[in-house]
Amino acid sequence: MRSRRKMIPCWKRKAWFVVLPLAVLGLAQAPRAEAAGINPREVRSVPPPPEALPVTDPDQMGEWLMRLVGRYRIEGSLFMPTRTFLFRNTEGEETEGEFESRFEQARGTGDCASVGAGPGVSCIFNVSWQEQYEIIMDPDAGPVGVWHLPEGVPYLNPAALLMGMDLANQRLAYLLVNRNGLPEGGAGSIAGDRATFRSKCVNAPPLLARLNPAQKFDEKPPLTCDRITHIDAKSDGRSVEVSITVEINDEMVALTRLTLRRLAADGSVQKETRRRQ
Repeated sequence: MRSRRKMIPCWKRKAWFVVLPLAVLGLAQAPRAEAAGINPREVRSVPPPPEALPVTDPDQMGEWLMRLVGRYRIEGSLFMPTRTFLFRNTEGEETEGEFESRFEQARGTGDCASVGAGPGVSCIFNVSWQEQYEIIMDPDAGPVGVWHLPEGVPYLNPAALLMGMDLANQRLAYLLVNRNGLPEGGAGSIAGDRATFRSKCVNAPPLLARLNPAQKFDEKPPLTCDRITHIDAKSDGRSVEVSITVEINDEMVALTRLTLRRLAADGSVQKETRRRQ
């Protein structure tokens, strides 16, 4: 049986002569890289993005605030991680209980308008999710009761947000009034396209008192409750990304992520515009 001889195009044969010296050169450079403490097998073709610069100029801060103006359809999720706790069962033995993680969908609408000459932004939100509680009925599973969970109640259904500039301190100021009419506010800063706000949880003492009494956070009883909010609003985007983290004793206990998709005049979601590479 005659064997078939595979013909290799001339340009491919030449390519082998080009690749081979480059490969040999790479092997020769590998010991030098290892000697310098660099792993030659670790390829980093794309450098890490530069750290976002703080935005303190009033005009730039005002421009960022105006990015929020619009009507939105909102979709997202609420996540609560798994936690374990120690308690004494009916026989008086110390036992480990577990709170299983929760993941709930969140949906709603939002409407943000510019106010004042500051400039400022006023938003009305109607965002809901299934109410969450920690319900324990078996005394051998934990302290019996219906226990509150941070972010378990959809406090953004409805809620009002007012945001403006604190020019004296070169930062943002905001006030959120939840569905129960309780205010929560604080200061925030902008870096790049992201604004970050940190505040104390509204009505924290009663909230912490209604938690599962066996729960520990950072190995301590619940003492502090903080809410960290990130708002990402790009200048050329059709959506705004919001993440809200609740920390008890600096330990994350709930994370809410929302995508605000801007609506067109006819009520349809605006499509993202893609740039050609």
